Amino acid sequence: MLYKTLPGPPVTPTARAEGGQPAGREASMRKQGIRELVGRAMVDPDFLDSLVRAPESTLVEYELDDTERAAVLQAVTRLRSTPSTQRAGAFRSTLVRRLAT
Repeated sequence: MLYKTLPGPPVTPTARAEGGQPAGREASMRKQGIRELVGRAMVDPDFLDSLVRAPESTLVEYELDDTERAAVLQAVTRLRSTPSTQRAGAFRSTLVRRLAT
């Protein structure tokens, strides 16, 4: 059986779900993306605080492209001067503006 050349372990075409995403165990093992990061920041204040304090080490668990990473780091820089009670909304708004354009 032929395998597609992909980062990580080989995956057969039948092991991929519709839309080209890994199916089953591989899907749970892949890193999370920008949507998961923003969602977690919205509901987990400890995570958002960690992101503000140490963005590089916090972002390790997320698979972001260069544009997404730059947008997150810029948003985090802005959050440092934002009251903690307003950080989640400000973070989301900043990223939506940056990534939607």
